[in-house]
Amino acid sequence: LNLLISSIKFLSKNSCPVAGKALSRVLSEFVFEASDCNWTNKEPVYETIDLENFLKDKLISSEIQWFGRSFKIEFGRKLIVFKFQRKNENPENLFNEVLNLIKISKIKDIKTKIPKPYGSAAKLYKSDIYDCVKLPKEIENSPFFIILEADKEYFSYITRPDKNFNAFLKQLSLNMETLGKLSSHGYIHNAVLPLFHNRTQAADREDMGQYLWYKGGRLDRWLETASYPNMGYSGIRDFEHFEKIKTHMDIYIHTGSHFLSSILIAGKYFRQKEPDLKGIIKEKPANAEHLFTKEKITAILKTVFKSYYKGYTGNEFTESFNYDLESLSIKIISEMGNDRYMEEIIREENPDKTPGSNIILSGPHLGGFNKKFSIPQIFDYIDYCLTALFTGRIKQLKKKKKWEY
Repeated sequence: LNLLISSIKFLSKNSCPVAGKALSRVLSEFVFEASDCNWTNKEPVYETIDLENFLKDKLISSEIQWFGRSFKIEFGRKLIVFKFQRKNENPENLFNEVLNLIKISKIKDIKTKIPKPYGSAAKLYKSDIYDCVKLPKEIENSPFFIILEADKEYFSYITRPDKNFNAFLKQLSLNMETLGKLSSHGYIHNAVLPLFHNRTQAADREDMGQYLWYKGGRLDRWLETASYPNMGYSGIRDFEHFEKIKTHMDIYIHTGSHFLSSILIAGKYFRQKEPDLKGIIKEKPANAEHLFTKEKITAILKTVFKSYYKGYTGNEFTESFNYDLESLSIKIISEMGNDRYMEEIIREENPDKTPGSNIILSGPHLGGFNKKFSIPQIFDYIDYCLTALFTGRIKQLKKKKKWEY
């Protein structure tokens, strides 16, 4: 371990991305061996309620507001959220969300506002009649649902453009610290953003088009992907996406995805200032670089690391952050501020059974179709962060005598 730490200190002073990638993976194995990954599941508990009477009992004075597959009602100083089963979805996914919330509620010192199951009960509900809520098309007929108590800002996405930069940065920091804290307890969120390498033809691919950042491929529709992040002004969202850590690569992949997602969310926040400025305009890629500043991107890169580090290790990061954030910020602005990569090739079969293709404009993407990610420097940054993060975690565990090596 001492040899590894010495190597890390050397790498912090010398740019060495390949070695950084190797070290971060090695250190993820040490962290995994020390992880407390106890994870117990329960059989779903079902209860049938009269939804119409339930809503009347809550003295609802306003109309029901739908957000995707959930609707909210305001009740006092909080929201009551009803989240419904999608078509062809296993209802146990919803039950797992309730179980995760109960487990997570036992973790101390979480600085964001975590929802809780209504009545603190782990239950799946069903109603005989749903006419009173007019179910959207995406929801299963006669669906199961869960009921949550949440903060009033639960449906307020972190990318909303009416918030000033300081408010955005503060909330991004709190969300990253929460993700780090939960990860340190073995709860990994696997979908802060729904990242895809190829979304359109996902069903035809063995990997279902899902994005594995460490492979370095093109990222599909980044601006669209960041539209509905599972980060809000109340905190982390969609707790069905928390999963048990099974291998050291789970830690490496998902923690890295948290950092990548935070950068994409930041890019979306700046682009939201002029939402119609995108795609191809007058036969040229939209240029939105003026919406970004190098200083703000640099502040974000530094803040998300330090916040995640604090949540994950329980300590402030006090060492020098010797990474060239300024050069990375310039590259991020150049790529996220220009919609260069709009094309996608759809492979299809011609009427004569010969292979064919069709080009569509589905971007902006980060990278050309079947090409590499257009900001590979982000992956070097992620490996730098992971190396420092895992080292800090190991030091913390050694200090608490929870790990011997």
